[in-house]
Amino acid sequence: MEGHMLEAKDFARIRNWMLRNARPLELARWRFLFEKGTREDVQEALAAYQNPDGGFGHALEADAWNPASSPLQTWTACTILAEVRASTDAPVVQSALRYLEQTPDFVDGIWRSTVPSNNQHPHAPWWHYNDDCSSRAEWGYNPSAALAGYILMWSPEDRPVFRQAVEVAHDAIADARQKGVSGIRHLTHCQRTLLRGIEELPLLTRERVFPGWEIFGDLVRQNTTASIDRDPSRWFVSYATLPTDLIESPSDPQFEDEREGIEAALDGFLSCRNEAGVWDISWTWDLYPEAFAVSRHWWQGVMALERVKLLHTFGRIEGEIQDKAPVRSGR
Repeated sequence: MEGHMLEAKDFARIRNWMLRNARPLELARWRFLFEKGTREDVQEALAAYQNPDGGFGHALEADAWNPASSPLQTWTACTILAEVRASTDAPVVQSALRYLEQTPDFVDGIWRSTVPSNNQHPHAPWWHYNDDCSSRAEWGYNPSAALAGYILMWSPEDRPVFRQAVEVAHDAIADARQKGVSGIRHLTHCQRTLLRGIEELPLLTRERVFPGWEIFGDLVRQNTTASIDRDPSRWFVSYATLPTDLIESPSDPQFEDEREGIEAALDGFLSCRNEAGVWDISWTWDLYPEAFAVSRHWWQGVMALERVKLLHTFGRIEGEIQDKAPVRSGR
């Protein structure tokens, strides 16, 4: 792509920051993406956040310090497992599927977005639990649509969890079609993961289980377009949706349509680094200031990883790094 490049010296500076500051999980992902590290190392680091029931907690999602398992934290784990293309028979994957099948936080046909035990630990206000905040009216199919998509990718068809995911997927598709184009960032991201799970099914299974799925695909693409904030002045000073938040690879079917905005976002990544050479986050918590200070630091490691990954994927890192360390994507 055209545009400015992340120079090798700046890549090295970010790497050094990661070595000094990032959690072991983000370091394992960094090495997998850029230094020929192994998926097994990532899975080992990720398993430290996994509970005996197979679900994930322990502030894997850094805005929720709940050590107990929750669907949201398990969704976070699934995104990382997809990134490293974890084998379906990996113990960390199989345990996660067991949790999603058996968790009591599957209620009224969806996995809860928040869980009651969140309230016992530091957390961002959006992860506070009350009797209404886990309902379809509040959260819809976020993260349920995405969790269903991951199950479709990883579970054999004869398992109960696969049938559970199919039911969730059908309901999520019907809900999306009923509501039309919403342009809600996180819901759209979940819909994109569900669409990917459907697309990765064997052809005969896909056509049998999801007849007419292409209509859902068209709606997801419309939602992707509608979700992107078209005012670049808001991109790096608020929680705005950049085109790269949804379109993460030049192989994405919508890449050419959004190319101009993607180039502008990548240029923005290069120009808005802080004095330490990495990136600040654009949100805060109202409570738990001491915990948030730690969470903010964890998020900087996550953001550094994700933004360098995008720069790499779109060919914006100069020299030997670009030639010798191809990013391995979950797409």
